Amino acid sequence: MAKQTKKDVKKTVKKEVKSEVKNIRKDTKKFKAWWLVGLILPPVGLVLFLLWGKKDKEAAKSAGTGALISTLLWMFFGLSFLIHTNGEPKVEPEIVKVSDWHADYEAGKTIVTVLASSTCPHCQNLKPVITASSEKNGFKLYFFEGDTLNDDDYNVLTSTIELDGYEGYVPYTFVINNKKFMGSHTGEMDDSELTEFLKQTKVLK
Repeated sequence: MAKQTKKDVKKTVKKEVKSEVKNIRKDTKKFKAWWLVGLILPPVGLVLFLLWGKKDKEAAKSAGTGALISTLLWMFFGLSFLIHTNGEPKVEPEIVKVSDWHADYEAGKTIVTVLASSTCPHCQNLKPVITASSEKNGFKLYFFEGDTLNDDDYNVLTSTIELDGYEGYVPYTFVINNKKFMGSHTGEMDDSELTEFLKQTKVLK
């Protein structure tokens, strides 16, 4: 048997190292591939996990992990679309239209209208108070945030009828009955102040 030189030994070791690295890269690629299959197609990943559980544990684990992560993601995002963080079903807010307001005005209805701003804290304080009163007493309420309206809608609200005392300050609450201006109030109100205002404008008896 021929004696191996140091050079031959180095070549042999180098060849074996390359072979091991190649196998590791191959296994790594296979691991990633089955993980992606399980992630994209959870049912397929689950089937592969069950079929390969004994034959190829690494590939089975990879496919199963991908399927599990995908399932959890789908559950999380699916529930987030259906449920609020407080556990109640999502309810889309009602869109308040100026065209509806104008139609009620033309029909001679009693209308309580608030001109507000989305960035005004006093407006946001008034909103739940006057909304609760509307629901309790059954009067028609329109709450508009002027900074979210287009120019045409804003002009309809402020020029359809002469708004006594309106100088652009918000919240500005006014009442119309049978196309007549009944009164207004500038600023936020608590429940008792609102009730008194609604009585003065004949919305409440």
